[in-house]
Amino acid sequence: MAKVLFLQNLWYEYVGVMVISGCLKHAGHQTMVVVGDSMAEFEPIIRREKPDIIAFSLMSGLHLWANDVVGKIRALDLPQRPYIIYGGPHPTFFPDILTKADIDAVCVGEGEFPMVDLANAIDRGERPTDIANLHVKDAGGVIHRNPVRVLGSLDEQPFPDRDIYYRYDFFRTYPTKSFMTGRGCPYDCTFCYNKTIRDIYDDKGKFVRMRSPEHVIEEILDVKKKYGMRTVYFFDDTFGIQKGWARTFLKIYKERVGLPFLCRVRANTTNEEFIAALKDAGCVTVSFAIETANEELREKVLRKKITDKHIHQTAALLRKYGIKFFTYNMVGIPEQSMDDVFDTIRLNIEIGTSYPWCSIFHPYPGTELAQYCIEKGYLAADFDPDHLATSFHSSATINDGLCNAAEITNVHKLFQLAVYCPPLLPLVRWMSRRKPNFLFSLVFMGVYFINFVRSEQLDLKSAFLLAYRNVGLMLGRKRKPA
Repeated sequence: MAKVLFLQNLWYEYVGVMVISGCLKHAGHQTMVVVGDSMAEFEPIIRREKPDIIAFSLMSGLHLWANDVVGKIRALDLPQRPYIIYGGPHPTFFPDILTKADIDAVCVGEGEFPMVDLANAIDRGERPTDIANLHVKDAGGVIHRNPVRVLGSLDEQPFPDRDIYYRYDFFRTYPTKSFMTGRGCPYDCTFCYNKTIRDIYDDKGKFVRMRSPEHVIEEILDVKKKYGMRTVYFFDDTFGIQKGWARTFLKIYKERVGLPFLCRVRANTTNEEFIAALKDAGCVTVSFAIETANEELREKVLRKKITDKHIHQTAALLRKYGIKFFTYNMVGIPEQSMDDVFDTIRLNIEIGTSYPWCSIFHPYPGTELAQYCIEKGYLAADFDPDHLATSFHSSATINDGLCNAAEITNVHKLFQLAVYCPPLLPLVRWMSRRKPNFLFSLVFMGVYFINFVRSEQLDLKSAFLLAYRNVGLMLGRKRKPA
């Protein structure tokens, strides 16, 4: 039996960690997660638990924090040297972080079965150099880069292990629980890594996979019975992407679960039958992406393949069936003018957006859009993940060659306010040209908080706790060293 300790600094239930933990426990291993900012929180548990493996699930931007923590772990006088592995989006797309950090391995792609194989090998005292999906650094510094494994059925996995997080009252009592009904995205948006990960799994099986409706329903009922919840959140990139599956699932969900739920869709995959079925099954909020009101920009630069007609039709259907909707918008996009930004605000007002959300474009290295920015001279040729901010709400990554950083920062902070209060639009336009200041950040935080509480169907206590714990990372402020 191996002990696996997950460390993270974001107060959020990582679905991937829960899935991996479920598989590890099913294989007879022990798992634990610690959420914190500093070694003062991590060190006592590391010394007490003596983990065989320490794991991090990382998005780009958080990897520098993890590197700092790892350096301090390595400096501890421990009875045994823990095996340290990075997984998640960042090491999947930048596995060479293995050469830059004092870690033993990175996991590329899906991690549940590689982690079980790693724990089994560590438990047997074997050198885990040939495990599929893992890039492993041996004692001599040689790196063994193993190919990814064939993708399998999602129904073969045990349910995600929520107990790993529910040692914290905050997670256990949080009224909304997240579920995933499938994996994989078939679309090619230029600012996203989905195409890259599809290429990683080329010829390795069906990339877009759905769990059976019965398997998902059983998980929801199990969570409902054990822990209770008020609202279900389907965390899939695009819920109901297979309409036949969705019809079956929503019928069973209504009959056997009956809780209000939230989900995310694409505006070019909806129709009246689907929206009516969502409403009938208990859907209270639907999220979909607009990104920009400039259709040409959306098509040619972002490659969203979503037209203005798709957006208007989806919004009209949601209004018809009384479903609130949450829209994703983006500022700082290459070739986007300030007129485009304000047209995007006007589009949200026009379609009656219930909950507007706005992020600042992040040029993730390795994506098609980041390469476009480099070729156009908007970013330096040596731009890499170490330059990224930790939050979509931070302007730290903005390059003035790409856009006016100060103006984009301001309009991002005031975007939601302008949608909620259309008469203020001329004032917001004027304010966007001022020097960025803390008042604009206060406005943003206040409106964002109200927006989040309403869209996520949260009680104030849960919302305040979540905001208190994560506000620093959300704004992209630098944290003190671990």
